[in-house]
Order: sequence, then C-alpha cells, then structure tokens
Amino acid sequence: MAVVARTYRGALRDLEHHGRIVVADAAGNVLYHYGDPYAITFARSAAKPMQAIAVCESGALEAYGVTEQELAVMCASHNGEPAQVALVERILGKAGLDSSYLQCGDAYPISEESKREMLRRGLPPDALHCDCSGKHAGMLLTAKIHGEDLTQYPAPEPSRGSTRSSAMSAAAEWKSCFSQ
Repeated sequence: MAVVARTYRGALRDLEHHGRIVVADAAGNVLYHYGDPYAITFARSAAKPMQAIAVCESGALEAYGVTEQELAVMCASHNGEPAQVALVERILGKAGLDSSYLQCGDAYPISEESKREMLRRGLPPDALHCDCSGKHAGMLLTAKIHGEDLTQYPAPEPSRGSTRSSAMSAAAEWKSCFSQ
C-alpha cells in the first residue's frame, strides 16, 4: 500500500500511514484513486459504529439503561484499561451476563501499563481486556433482547433477524445513504 499521510515532529518524520483512497460517484464510478481502487479492504474496527446501530435499533439501550459512555465503548476498540473494562462489565451486568458469554477471544490489554499489571499479578489474558469486548457486549445485549441463543451471536452465517443480520442490515442501510 502507498503512503497516504505522514506526520512530523518539527523537522523529524514521526509516522507514516499507509492505505488507499477512492472517490466514487453515486453510481459507483471511480472518479479518483490513489492506490488500487478495487483492492479488497476489511473495515475491521472501523465498522463498530455501524454495528452498534443494531444495538440502538433493537431497543436494548432503553431496556438496559445503557449510558453514553457504555455506548461509546461498543462503538470503538479500547485499550483494556480499568475504566474501559469496568464499562464492559457494567454493560454485561445490566443484562444479567458476565464475561463468560464474550466470544471475542482472550487478550492482554493494548495498554502497556494495564498489561504489566496483569502480568505482575499473574493473570492470564481474558475476553474483558480484548479490544473488541465492548462491541461484543453490545451484540450480546441485542441477542438477548431478541431472545436469541447467546452462544451463537457472532455466528459467521447469520440467520434472518439475528443479531449479526441486524448489524449487517444497518451497515447496508448506512452505505445506501451515500449511494443516493
């Protein structure tokens, strides 16, 4: 991938950001590009705000009294710092759940300080400290509000009306806003 931006600290180059840039019209015609405009790109964590739309539309925010801070941790990756982990625990607790329901995988925190503290205490990596645990907690709320099997919420092949299907539909609707 090409360098699309550089940051400097004074005269010293600090960071380089690699990527692709594509500008398209409403019909999908490529008007401008830098790099391969047809390369497959995975949205990864950038999709979390769109995935959270399903949580918002499900009624889970109101049903469980989700706060703005809790919604924010559903919409982004986090560093596994104590306050962020507490938010995820609080989200799960509001639905009567705990970290054993999370299927995001176990990880040490991104935060070096939090990771060192876990290692110092002899704690293994866990799902709460995974940078995606907030999004997964939101998906669990949505699955619970719909009465779904909580062990199947991240299933790769979503059934119609499932939590994953709702998140994918929300993302498709969001995309359609830009193609009108």
